[in-house]
Amino acid sequence: MIGFLHHWKRRNGRLDVNTNCGTAVICRGFNNYCDMPKFIGKRRIMFRTSVVIKKRNCFDEWDVYDDLFWRMETAVSVAVADGCRIKAMDQTAPIFCAFSEFRAWQSEQKASDPEFVVEPPGEIEFFSVDKPICLMEFEDWSDIVKHEPYACSFTFSFYSDNKNVNARIEALLHRFLLADKEISEITTVNECPSPKWYWPLLNVMKSDGFFICVGLVALVLFAIVMIIIST
Repeated sequence: MIGFLHHWKRRNGRLDVNTNCGTAVICRGFNNYCDMPKFIGKRRIMFRTSVVIKKRNCFDEWDVYDDLFWRMETAVSVAVADGCRIKAMDQTAPIFCAFSEFRAWQSEQKASDPEFVVEPPGEIEFFSVDKPICLMEFEDWSDIVKHEPYACSFTFSFYSDNKNVNARIEALLHRFLLADKEISEITTVNECPSPKWYWPLLNVMKSDGFFICVGLVALVLFAIVMIIIST
């Protein structure tokens, strides 16, 4: 499923002695690890570009990467959009129309509730001329240690229906990560160019419920056979 890799390292010398810098992976295409949205507005999604921010330390919480994320999102917004709609992970929170509004809401929540945990947004929909052109969704792999390159990461998938928009986002992510002070190395991974029709079936077969159903069917068939034999 995962194709060839490309690696980039900054060569300005500054990062060679900075052990606090992290790594990132840009993934092109689709995989069967997480559910994906099927439409952006009324148009079917055709492209996915994801940026995987690898945790530098297994004990890191989201706040370590919060500023990096918002710098990246601001760069994406400036490059491709003139508006956005932001949904928090907390489904009871309002929908926000600016990054500053979302972060101000987080600050207010943290001030009023000492147990409030700062998290990335669950979803950002980017607009151009009032039309949705890109949908970013957060995938939390921070406590999952399998399935590279996503393991132990905070991953953000950008979905679109337009090849040019997708190319602009990927190019922007490369430029941003190469220049950002918190990233020392970037890897690019090619995944499936389009979702496979049989992925939902595989997910069903992998679920615990599937094996329970298979077991029940086997028991019923066995009971029927025994009844037929005994009559």
